[in-house]
Amino acid sequence: MTTHTPNMLNPVLIGAASGWGSRNIGTELGPVYLKDWGLADKLSLEGLDAPWQSMLHPKKPAADATITHRDDTYDEVLTFNRKLAETVKQTFENQGLPVVLGGDHSCAMGTWSGVVEALNAHEDFGLIWFDAHMDAHTPDTADEGKWGGFYHGMPLAHLFGHGDDNLKSLLSGKIKLNPKHVVLMGIRSYEPGEAALLERLGVRVMMMVEIREKGLKAMTEEAINIASAAKGGFGLTFDLDGLDPDDAPAVGTREKGGVDAAEMLPMLKLMGSHEKFRALEITEFNPERDIDNKTATLMVDLITNPLSCWKNHKRIAQ
Repeated sequence: MTTHTPNMLNPVLIGAASGWGSRNIGTELGPVYLKDWGLADKLSLEGLDAPWQSMLHPKKPAADATITHRDDTYDEVLTFNRKLAETVKQTFENQGLPVVLGGDHSCAMGTWSGVVEALNAHEDFGLIWFDAHMDAHTPDTADEGKWGGFYHGMPLAHLFGHGDDNLKSLLSGKIKLNPKHVVLMGIRSYEPGEAALLERLGVRVMMMVEIREKGLKAMTEEAINIASAAKGGFGLTFDLDGLDPDDAPAVGTREKGGVDAAEMLPMLKLMGSHEKFRALEITEFNPERDIDNKTATLMVDLITNPLSCWKNHKRIAQ
């Protein structure tokens, strides 16, 4: 297994500017908007040096296409995720800590395939999946989804090795994630098919009702314990719709009753300060739905908190 020591990794921003995996195609505008808005400079003002390394685009914008069914998006989703996976893999090889900014959540297939391949940690890498939705459909069950079964509702299943042969085999034919090292947090909207798959695989799913009963800190500590048990380390994929839409309105699917942003930020610091934390992904930012840059401004905190131990250009010993 390849070892990348955390204090040797330098955070870099990777824009995954694709909305092909969703009917909410405005997410393809998110990374470029954040770059033009001066995200890297704002992070620097907070003491975090995280320059833009790459801005990845699909072959053509989804806005320029006529999309009536997910089959119309398949080639673009596959090609883009292959490119993203290779970029993330190369980032590790260059001693970078990838901070992938989407883009719709189908980009998780590329992000975490690249991470696992770089670390040679197939089925031995942990992932905390923060989201209002399970994102665990396969093409066979995806039509249950409220958005017509598009690929942003399927990334987790493919990382587990279920679904389309090409999408579950990015960079190699090996399965990327073992269900015992994955935990979902913030779930409050899902369909029977994906729930049945996760139950069959034994994945720990933390519904919002349980989080409110037991407390976010206790649930976060449990999530870290599950994900960090993997020898290859762990990462966080953070769908903005996991937060309450009052705090993060710039998402395609607003689901009331999410986690409060102010309560979540200290939990991100807990995750990122762990010695086995390896990568961060934030998805589903749609600037067309933001209100006075409320979500864009929150993005600064969502990045600086998990990466707070990298502030002032060095990883601070915990």
